[in-house]
This record gives sequence, structure tokens and C-alpha cells, in this order.
Amino acid sequence: IENEYGYYEPSYGEGGKKYAMWAANMAVSQNTGVPWIMCQQFDAPDTV
Repeated sequence: IENEYGYYEPSYGEGGKKYAMWAANMAVSQNTGVPWIMCQQFDAPDTV
């Protein structure tokens, strides 16, 4: 979904975290049945 964004997220503050969660939730909402991965995303939701 977002490649290695976890390293950069802190530089964007709260907005960075909101963006990461938006990206994860958007991907899961597609209901593709395929597992989603966010590399180096330390606070990704359990569904990703």
C-alpha cells in the first residue's frame, strides 16, 4: 500500500499517521480477498 512510509511518518506529525491509516483502510475496503502489507509500517491496523 505504502512502501516504507513508517520511516517518514513521524516527520509529518499527526497528519502522517492519519494518512497511513487512511491508506490502510482504503485498501482493506476494496474487499479484494488478497492480504495487504505495509512495509516498515509499525502502527498498521491488524487487517493489514
